[in-house]
Amino acid sequence: MRITLIAFSGKGCVLAKQIAALLPKWRMEEIHQVRVLVPKTHETQAAESFDSLERVMEEVFRSSGMIVFVGACGIAVRAIAPYVHSKLTDPGVVVTDECGDYVIPILSGHIGGANEFGRWLADEIGAEPVITTATDRNNVFAVDIFALKNHLYIEDPSMIKVVSSGLLKGQKVGVMSELPILGQLPRGLILINDRPENGEAKQRLQTGIRIGMQREEIREDLFFERTCVLTPVDLVVGMGCRRGKSSVELEFFLKEILKKHRINIHRIGKLCSVDKKADEQGLIGLADRLGIPFETYSVTELNAIPGDDGAFSNSDFVREQIGTDNVCERSACLGSAHGRKLIAKQTMEGMTLAVYQREMQLIF
Repeated sequence: MRITLIAFSGKGCVLAKQIAALLPKWRMEEIHQVRVLVPKTHETQAAESFDSLERVMEEVFRSSGMIVFVGACGIAVRAIAPYVHSKLTDPGVVVTDECGDYVIPILSGHIGGANEFGRWLADEIGAEPVITTATDRNNVFAVDIFALKNHLYIEDPSMIKVVSSGLLKGQKVGVMSELPILGQLPRGLILINDRPENGEAKQRLQTGIRIGMQREEIREDLFFERTCVLTPVDLVVGMGCRRGKSSVELEFFLKEILKKHRINIHRIGKLCSVDKKADEQGLIGLADRLGIPFETYSVTELNAIPGDDGAFSNSDFVREQIGTDNVCERSACLGSAHGRKLIAKQTMEGMTLAVYQREMQLIF
């Protein structure tokens, strides 16, 4: 994650550098890129300087996963206001006063991780976390945090508020899931695991959550007046292509295959290929257009996957050119942690594609 700290006073700059030194301990499984921005009057070797916060803020907001202001909330609010767009995409923003007494998440507390980060930071510097989101204050289930942690795509973000409002009012919210559930359901949620008799539910709940692949035979409207649909991000796409294929061509190919198999594109969580394609601009651009990571594997890694039993579609030409008999299926298999082959190798005008499904289970 790219974390940017911005301070304004001499005292604030000292605290910002102290916080930067602590950041390797935040989500230790991740590697963070840390920047410290300070006014030119406080420029040091340990920080970058800026003349005008207004001029640097657009780039900072776009490139950062978390922004920490060391100063007044008012300055932070005015700085980010022109760039705030969506709780699903905006970075987490946290403010701490220059004395380090309070830590206040002010934007993207759930999906952006500001609440979680704020609690951690407050604990590290001995500050008081000031969490204002209603679900956190009332210890109520937050569907957006649940979706983030379980790799689920929220089809209609406006339903986040509907679910939260219902729970805060004391209403029951139903849950229908095609995936196995581990753990106890939080207070207010009830599992709907039966089917209505004669096509009609005995009693519909005002609000429900459906977790699944959007199969047409499931009629959640028989159970719920309004439904928050969560789609599992459980698919990995492996691709190979002739040099110079554009992201537009690759995206068209992918969408045609998904349409043919009636697969929701939001289920795709990763694009994979061989490392000889790591600089292929079409594949890099496709991953960017889909908002997913692009991972590549060496020929040695791909060939290490057992495939003697006909698990993969073999190609002597690909083996001669690349060093492995199949790029798309092997890379998708590896990217999905040896998941289930959902779509075998497909070809179109110098492009190949395969889709694997990784195993998922839900944890409350």
